[in-house]
Amino acid sequence: MDLAFTHSLLLHPSRRALVALDAQGEVLGANERARELMTPGLRERLQPALASAMAQLAADPGRRVEHTHREDGLELDCVVLAARTADGRTVGYTVSLFSTLEEGELAESPDRARWRFALESAQDGLWDWSADTGRIYRSSRCLTMLGYAHDHLGDSIESWQALIHPDDLARVTSALNLHLQGQRRKYQVEYRVRDTTGHWRWILDRGRVIAWSADGLPRRVIGTHTDISQYKDIEEQLRERDVLLGEAQRIGRIGSWAWDPATDAAWWSPEIYRIVGWDEDQAPTGLERLAELMTPEAAAETRRNVLGAMESGRRYTQALTLQRHDGQRRHVEVTGEPLRDPTGRITRMIGVIHDVTEQVEAAETSRWRNDLLNRIAAMGRIGGFELLSTGELQWTDENYRIHGIEPGTPISLASTMGFYDEGSQERMLDSVRRMFEHGIPEHSEEVTFVTPDGRRIRLHITGSLEWRDGRPFRVTGLTRDITVEYEAKERIEQLAHYDTLTGLPNRFLFRRRAEDAIAATRDGEPPLALLFLDLD
Repeated sequence: MDLAFTHSLLLHPSRRALVALDAQGEVLGANERARELMTPGLRERLQPALASAMAQLAADPGRRVEHTHREDGLELDCVVLAARTADGRTVGYTVSLFSTLEEGELAESPDRARWRFALESAQDGLWDWSADTGRIYRSSRCLTMLGYAHDHLGDSIESWQALIHPDDLARVTSALNLHLQGQRRKYQVEYRVRDTTGHWRWILDRGRVIAWSADGLPRRVIGTHTDISQYKDIEEQLRERDVLLGEAQRIGRIGSWAWDPATDAAWWSPEIYRIVGWDEDQAPTGLERLAELMTPEAAAETRRNVLGAMESGRRYTQALTLQRHDGQRRHVEVTGEPLRDPTGRITRMIGVIHDVTEQVEAAETSRWRNDLLNRIAAMGRIGGFELLSTGELQWTDENYRIHGIEPGTPISLASTMGFYDEGSQERMLDSVRRMFEHGIPEHSEEVTFVTPDGRRIRLHITGSLEWRDGRPFRVTGLTRDITVEYEAKERIEQLAHYDTLTGLPNRFLFRRRAEDAIAATRDGEPPLALLFLDLD
């Protein structure tokens, strides 16, 4: 017999009457059981169903067409398949007939027993739905995976649907109907079912029609149930981690990327699209696409860094300024690192792009402000200081210059105290003690400082106390060089109260001192005597 017929016959269940028909439906051969069962009268009565089945298989050769023939004292289960050549061409049909009245006489074969054992032991549940009876068979695993007894449900579709989550039921019904109507090649859907504890477990339900009736309607559908709750939990965790990673990248303005040097294909996280100002549907196409936003020099440096990393196997870091198409400039730091396969060959580059625009702009603003303050401080001869409760002392560069000490020289309160005159030392130490011990919030002093090169300068020092954890922590303040003003004041005082020729006190000073002495006498001081000597 032709191989196509042989292959088709092997697809029929064993212990059946087998008949081979040509493309026109003429009998080519039959086994002994078929010759006993297939009488001319029976063949004539089966002919309409066989003709319909052959017409259906001519249009869809991959189907299995089933038909149940009933007459007085006889019920036959009839299966019709197409016999096809290796290139898919239909050359005939095979028919198997089985009398259901003989089913009880047939003992279970070893192969059938093995399949039943495998079915009952499998982790997936199996279901088999018959359109003729409307009943559905479920293996025990369908229910035990949910914690139910194997006989917990009846054999109707509705009994299983009662376990399905209400929000999923319409989607499950729609998926099944689309397959039964031939609009989908297979039935597959994920949904939730209630287990014995009342919790919802995720099920992957898959199946397909394996047999059609002679009039082209689905007759039998077989499928499986797979518990995918753990996969869904992992999927949810990954989804949450992906969301958290995306939020972390958005907050930190850090985007991740990957590049395949073999294909020049690239992958970007959503944050990189935001950094460069592109929509996510503008898929990255490798290094050259990003180079559009760089200066030619920066693009050349990027290529050198990437190729160098591919050759050396070491990571690289590069600072770039990107000119976006909307005119904005973004300062970024790019880090790339090669990945190797088990053989040590570099197969991919991965890395991150960190948008540091705000930090760069803040640093530039801070530098500008510091430069401005330094210039102002230098013009006004004003220095700043910080004195900790431990005696540690910090000066600004201008403060060093005011005191005539090289900027950066290590200093402390004790090391600088010897440069003040005796009276200034006492006032300085007393002021510091009172601020830290008694919490005086602010204090000012005018002191005299002798620079290392011997100059005497006059300083006005103002300090403000800061607290931490309820205790005095440090004093910060300003030092102003008032030497010029102090000397000018002394000169004015000299001119106002002393004779320019002799240097002796003048009448103005005499009158002020005399008035002070008289006032003191009136307040109970000892009596006053006055001696007048006229040099004339």
